[in-house]
Amino acid sequence: MSATVPEHLLSEARELLRANDARGLVALLGGLDREVLVAEPELGFLLATGLRRVGESARAFDITVDIASTCERRGRDSLWRSRLNLEAALRLERGEAAEAEAAWQTLVDAATRADDARTLARAHNNLGIICTLQGRWEEALAGYGRALAACHRLGDRRGLAQAHQNIAICYRELGFTRQSDAHFRSAVDDGTTAASEDVVGRAEEERALLMLLQRDPRLARVTATRALERLRRIGDTAGEGEALRVLGLIAMAEGHASDADRLLRQALDKAVDSGAALLEAETLEALATVLPAEPGHGHSTKAEEIFVAFGAAGWGEHVRRRMEALWQVGSTPRDPG
Repeated sequence: MSATVPEHLLSEARELLRANDARGLVALLGGLDREVLVAEPELGFLLATGLRRVGESARAFDITVDIASTCERRGRDSLWRSRLNLEAALRLERGEAAEAEAAWQTLVDAATRADDARTLARAHNNLGIICTLQGRWEEALAGYGRALAACHRLGDRRGLAQAHQNIAICYRELGFTRQSDAHFRSAVDDGTTAASEDVVGRAEEERALLMLLQRDPRLARVTATRALERLRRIGDTAGEGEALRVLGLIAMAEGHASDADRLLRQALDKAVDSGAALLEAETLEALATVLPAEPGHGHSTKAEEIFVAFGAAGWGEHVRRRMEALWQVGSTPRDPG
């Protein structure tokens, strides 16, 4: 295709993004040449956004970097800010936490100067994720709280859902289960209203882990299975991996080692395919717990390397202790039924 872009293409792509139709975006724009995407960087941004949501993060990252100089020449407008936010998110998924944090700090300054409340909310929410991984709980909750307040003012239901989910994760890890569940419910409600199936699926699989920690594996399995089906339906490869990991943890907690091994290996494949480094590390820790005697697997060592790259060694230790606790529950002899 030539560098001349049909007039209708950009408006169609924008409408697909508003509808959260990632597969549609990839189908519409996936065949465009690099020169077209660079010449009209909004098309590149829209395609990269769609690719990330269907698990093609490596290609999304390449496009996001390719269009950076064109966006820079246009000035620090809304597209420049949106592209920087996407690059930071992709860098975090690749394990480049320091680079992601620096980009989001830059984005906070730029969005503040531009009075861009929507982008500012995203930046605060995303910085909160880094704080969560580093165990900086108060900073994380403060960032999510700022994002939540801004999204309320803007009527941004997708942003609300994402902020609620992240607050719920914090509360779950801190042991405040009732508050955590309330925020997970809000995340699902807001995500459903926003027709954001990817956000709903991620909230469901994270809530399933909360249910497992509350010793309700049956409901946890139902919820995680629903999330898996939802995320598979929309083509969210990394999301599928997250749901499969939770299903593997449920099998682990019930003492079903072979099922846990199978599900966790499926999750690991999805993590590698989608470039989701943190999911890879968390899954490797679970496999190391289920198969401690497997010769030469090196799962825990590789997981630790990834956590360190994220600046999240403490989170890695937290995950390791949880895996051991779940495995001990699964290994406890049951009374004969």
